[in-house]
Order: sequence, then C-alpha cells, then structure tokens
Amino acid sequence: MEKIIGIHRKRILPKFTINTFGKWFNGHKSTISNPIEKVVIFGTCFTNAHDVELGKAAVAILEHNDVECIYPPQQCCGAPYLSPGDFDGFKRLRKWVDKGYKIIVTGPPTCSLTLKKEYPDYLGYNESIQKIAVSTFDVSEYLVYLHKQQQLKTDFKNEIG
Repeated sequence: MEKIIGIHRKRILPKFTINTFGKWFNGHKSTISNPIEKVVIFGTCFTNAHDVELGKAAVAILEHNDVECIYPPQQCCGAPYLSPGDFDGFKRLRKWVDKGYKIIVTGPPTCSLTLKKEYPDYLGYNESIQKIAVSTFDVSEYLVYLHKQQQLKTDFKNEIG
C-alpha cells in the first residue's frame, strides 16, 4: 500500500467490519415503551464500519435512559464535501428535527463539529439551519444535557473505573 497509494507501512489502519452498526441496528429490538425523548443516531462512517461497539454502547445507554433511538439510512456528515458545496445532505436532517428528534452523533468530533458549526458557517445562520445545529449533540454532550435536565439515570450496575 505504501508504493501504490502512499500509506506508510508502519501505519496502523482501523479494522473494517462486515457486521456494521447499521446491520446491527436493523436487527436490534428496542423495549422502550414510554420514551422521555427521541433521537436520530447519526452513526458516522467511522462508527458504522470501524467502531460498531461504540454505536451499540451509545444505544444501550440511551435506551437505559428511556430515550427512543432510530437509525435511518445514513450519509456521511459531509466534512469531505463542504469545499465543493454539497449541502443537500445537511438540509435533509431538518425533517427529523421538525418531528421532534435530537440528532446524536456517535463518532469522531469532526462529524458533530461539521453538523453544528461548519454547515451553518457555509450556509448562514437562518432559522432552518440554526434549528438543525442546536438540535445536534455529540453523544457525551447529550448525556450531559440529560443530566442537566435531571433525566440521566445514574443507577450503574457496575463500578466505573
């Protein structure tokens, strides 16, 4: 790979998985009957293909806290597409926000930063764009949000650390 595409031979590459987070979620059965909130999981390319366990853990924690999770067909956060001006994917997120969902990003901070800051910078801070940006949370940021709302369950079964 070093000679053909320029990746150094000592570079440790992320593992690809055949059983993606999307496949796992499609087979996942939620038991939430009375959700306190509902979220769209934005699994990111990295979580979907490389860190499936992160996605599973996020869903487990959210569902433990009575948060309904859905995982619609995904697209890239768009970071690689900003320069050429591909903004349609971002605008499609508005339909979920209009239905009362928060957007929860499970992957690298670049993805949540793109959705929260970069798109609004490119598209302007009109009401529609701002509504998407303020409804987007990194998964850990969302847990802090729940805690501030006094809705985060802290009845941990195992000791942390």
